[in-house]
Amino acid sequence: MIREYLVKAHKTFKEKIPEAQEAFMRLYEVATRDGALSRKFKELIMLAESVVMRCEPCIAVHMKKALEAGATEEEIMEVLATCLVMGGGPCLGYCGYAVRCYEEFAKR
Repeated sequence: MIREYLVKAHKTFKEKIPEAQEAFMRLYEVATRDGALSRKFKELIMLAESVVMRCEPCIAVHMKKALEAGATEEEIMEVLATCLVMGGGPCLGYCGYAVRCYEEFAKR
């Protein structure tokens, strides 16, 4: 289900506002490429930011991207633990959502 929303959003923006979609994707590409920090590490950072910001679509995107970059379940769980430190109890539900995303995306 989560994957359906992501696909729909990208497809809609590509059709309706292609220039904006392309600019956003270019920014993402530049910001996440390997450098002093690996792409995987950057995706884990963005996953943590997404949880603390309480952005479900962002959590889904960055969970998927972190897994594609090679993140392990152990790394993801440690990242979620840091979210609780920074975001407190309100982040707990979003950590649960992140785990749900992990379960959906990891099985593919």
